[in-house]
Amino acid sequence: MDVDRKSLAKQQEAKKQLNAGVSIGKAVVRPFDRAKTWLTQFVDNLIKQDDDKVKEELLDSPSYRSSVFTASRMAMKLGAVAIAYALNPYMGFMATVALGKREYDANTRLRKEVQEEFVTEIEILNDRIEKLDHKASYARTPEQKKAALQEKYRLMRLRVKMQNQAAAVTKSPIIKAKNVN
Repeated sequence: MDVDRKSLAKQQEAKKQLNAGVSIGKAVVRPFDRAKTWLTQFVDNLIKQDDDKVKEELLDSPSYRSSVFTASRMAMKLGAVAIAYALNPYMGFMATVALGKREYDANTRLRKEVQEEFVTEIEILNDRIEKLDHKASYARTPEQKKAALQEKYRLMRLRVKMQNQAAAVTKSPIIKAKNVN
C-alpha cells in the first residue's frame, strides 16, 4: 500500500508540474492568438461586406481606415516573421531583430525631433526674456517695470520647466512610435 501511495504522490506532482508548464505556454501564446483572431475576423468582415459599403466606410471613418492599416501592417509583420521562422529559425530570429531595430530607430528619431523642438522653444523663450529685461530696464513708470519683470520671471520659470522636460525626453518611453512612421 505504501508503494502505491508514493507512486500516486509522484504522479500527482508530475501532473502539477506539467499543468503549470502548459498554463505558462498558453499564457505566452494568448496575445498572438488574440491578434490572429482579430485579424481573421477583420479580414472575414471585409470579404463578406459589400464593396461599395467598404469603400464608403473607408472614406468616412478615420477609425476604420486606421484599423485597416493596422491590420495590414500586422499581417505583413506576422507573415514575414512566420515565413522566416518556417524557412529557418535563424532567419526568423533575424527578422524579429530587424523589426525590433526598426521600432527602436523610430523611437530614437522621435526623441531627437522632440528634443529639437524643445531646444527651439527654449531659444524663443530666451529671446523673449532678453526683450523683457530690456523693456524693464527702460520702462518709464514703475507699473510698466513691474509688469515686465513679472512676465520675465514667469517666462524664466517656464524655461526651467521646458529644460527639465527636454532632459527627460531621452528617459521617457514613446508609446506606439511605429504609428508615426
